[in-house]
Amino acid sequence: MEPYILTINADKRYYLSEDNLEGGKDLIETIGLFNDYKMDLYNQLFDSRFHSKGPLVGQTYSRYLKGKYSVNDYYACAIYGAASGAVSSQWERNVMNIRSLNDQIKVKQGKIASAQKDLDKKRQIKASIVTYVKTGKWNKPYPQCKLKVSGKTIVTYQKKKIPLDCFERTIEADIRFLKKKLSNLKFGLDRSKKKLEKMAKKLKKIVFGSRVFYSKKDQPDTDIKQWKKEFNERRHHSMSLPGRHTSKVGNFLAAYDLKERTLTIRCMNGRKCVFKDFQLVRYQDVFLSKFDVSPKERESICYNFKIEKDEYGRTYIIPSVTMSLPVEGQNCGFSNGCVSVDLNVDHVAVSNIDARGYRLESFTVPFDLKGKTSGQISDILGRKMSIIGAYCEKVKKCLVIEDLDTTGSKSRLQYGSKLRNRKISSFAYKKMTESIRAQGYKRNFAVYKVPPEYTSQIGKMRYMRQMGLSIHEAASYVIGLVGMGKTELLGLPLELEELLPESAPQDLKKRWAMVSRAFKNIRTHAFYQRVIPADWSGRKKKGLKNYAAILKEKDDLSLIPSKA
Repeated sequence: MEPYILTINADKRYYLSEDNLEGGKDLIETIGLFNDYKMDLYNQLFDSRFHSKGPLVGQTYSRYLKGKYSVNDYYACAIYGAASGAVSSQWERNVMNIRSLNDQIKVKQGKIASAQKDLDKKRQIKASIVTYVKTGKWNKPYPQCKLKVSGKTIVTYQKKKIPLDCFERTIEADIRFLKKKLSNLKFGLDRSKKKLEKMAKKLKKIVFGSRVFYSKKDQPDTDIKQWKKEFNERRHHSMSLPGRHTSKVGNFLAAYDLKERTLTIRCMNGRKCVFKDFQLVRYQDVFLSKFDVSPKERESICYNFKIEKDEYGRTYIIPSVTMSLPVEGQNCGFSNGCVSVDLNVDHVAVSNIDARGYRLESFTVPFDLKGKTSGQISDILGRKMSIIGAYCEKVKKCLVIEDLDTTGSKSRLQYGSKLRNRKISSFAYKKMTESIRAQGYKRNFAVYKVPPEYTSQIGKMRYMRQMGLSIHEAASYVIGLVGMGKTELLGLPLELEELLPESAPQDLKKRWAMVSRAFKNIRTHAFYQRVIPADWSGRKKKGLKNYAAILKEKDDLSLIPSKA
């Protein structure tokens, strides 16, 4: 299990004018130089990686920084970490944007195909009406059309009678609307494709200090002097000094004195900056324990510094520490079973599973995030996740959650329904997982992530009706089984196995994929029922598609045939 990495601030502000900070100006000077060197190295790394040019093509970053700026190895490593991290983050963000744009293109292509199909049907109906007016003979527009004509009246599939001329005008309005819609969709698709081509060819450099703030310089009411000052402060306001486990104190540039309780920083000019009475706002005992270990158990400690100003314009520095908080104890394995959760936009479904994989109990933790601010959402989720944390602590079991990626679903918001879009936008998955991991460290239980593929489908088709659960509680149970590796409890039911062809793949995920595709358009509540066609046992073809076709024709949808 990955250690829990957390950044904790110091318990006070360190003002330049107060006695608890010595050498503050030297540290501010170092932070400024650090960011200048970082931005320069970023430009060189960017050119070297994406354009194969610049001084870093033929030499290392260490030689470049020491030769140009005369920094030591430790500062060179810290500068490289910040610059290379920016390049890597930028590339990962670009890949994510390209993937999101590809998803948008697929959605638009699907909407275009659907709109074109509707337009063709409307045109065929229009042509049939024109033929009927001229010849008095009604030609069925397309095979599935259920429209009927009686005299000068047309009868819809809902048995509603409409005058033929009124219906014709409605069809003409629909055709105009669909043509306009199709034109807009094609324009949007073409624009997205050009944007994708541009993103794939050229990657823009990062504007340190915010691209949005940089664009404010072109506004007519901007004070250029004030803007330059704020922009410079934005670009030189922070610094991180990563540590090394080979150091006795976890960092070669910063040292904490246990007796004096001081943090000493070696600045670039050779002087020292001392933070007196340094302690963290929380986890101070864990921080102190990092220094009382054997050489093999030493860990790196990263120190961060931010330059801020209060309402009176006084400058102060906020130091912080980034360190690992590993979860240790008896609740880190599956020997006692586990607790698993299914995260949703308005509730969390929880299942308690024993060591054999049997469900002991299930419950839900509801919450309402509609109309709440970001701070309120964090507070609500923090309190709700503490309920789950307290439950894991009570039953003394680890927790299993899904490793979700919501990028793809959020890229399809443009053409979704308002209700669906609101739910997807409100799904604060990251905040939930961060709160759960914090609870895991606080209450001494491990948190494991598992892939989410087909967990809801397995729960819906195998356990929802059998155990009388909601689909989310059934999914949470399956998530726990996946985490525990209970593959024997994740296979297809016997009834579904008999419907698969002999050529079906043996891989469990691929078999569930076949079943999911076949029952894609069947409503969830129908899986609580078990209705069998009267002549099912005498049928020659009993494949998934054949049975799904029967289910879709019925108002009372059902799940699968049963031998009972």
